[in-house]
Amino acid sequence: MKKAFALILGLLISTTSFSQETKKIDSSKYIIEYQYKYLRDTTDLASIKSRNMVLIVGKEYSRFSNKYYAVWDSVLYVYPPSQMSKAINEFTSQHIKKTGASSWADQFKVIKNYPSKGNNLLYCYSSCQKENYGSRNKEVFDWELINGSDSLIMGHHCMKAVCEKKHRKYIAWFSPEIPIDEGPYKFYGLPGLIMKIKDSKGYHDFEITGIRKDDKTPVLMYCDNIKELSIDGFVDMWRRDILYNYKCYGGKSTNLKIEWNNAETESRILHDLRTSNNFIEPL
Repeated sequence: MKKAFALILGLLISTTSFSQETKKIDSSKYIIEYQYKYLRDTTDLASIKSRNMVLIVGKEYSRFSNKYYAVWDSVLYVYPPSQMSKAINEFTSQHIKKTGASSWADQFKVIKNYPSKGNNLLYCYSSCQKENYGSRNKEVFDWELINGSDSLIMGHHCMKAVCEKKHRKYIAWFSPEIPIDEGPYKFYGLPGLIMKIKDSKGYHDFEITGIRKDDKTPVLMYCDNIKELSIDGFVDMWRRDILYNYKCYGGKSTNLKIEWNNAETESRILHDLRTSNNFIEPL
């Protein structure tokens, strides 16, 4: 899996052709992989899902996303429009077979320190509105170090820290042995790389699965034309986009007017929609 991912990203090195909608904003220093586990439905403790995520740490910026989107954007960056359809079909099909596609819960990308230090850009593409939308904000995490709760993760000594953010309590383990002020999603602000972080209810859980030095992978950003929203507006758009996609999947859609294929499909998809209730950005 790791070899396949490195091979795809490695194609970026040997070509200079690119799509105008994807731009390089930085060059990598580290590639860090995480497993993201989340509860799809907070009323069902068995509804655990898992995704493979990647954090590309650059000299100035970093990018965190599903590995699927890392490959997708690399395809958009490398191939000219005349080859786009073939390239996307080939690479995404190979990637999905190995790691699974993305889902509604991880259709986000986070660019840290963009466009300036301390700023985060959270964005994704809306199938409903046919545009990119995002939210820029400065996240401040008021971490409290917890003594006597050290751990060992991937052979590295880790210390424990906690903080509260938007009515959630987060528990993190970071390694001073890896002096990188970074972590998955928006998390940062500890004297060492965040190796594992979860909320106290176990709704969201990130844990490192691999890290390597890398100075050849571009830090990519898809489309600079982003409709900016407040974080609440971002989550609202996210919810509406899920509804739109579910309806399109289960029926015929014309100007958002839905004709379901049959009653069984309507019932199943509406149930799926009701149980897709656990966003990493709580309102």
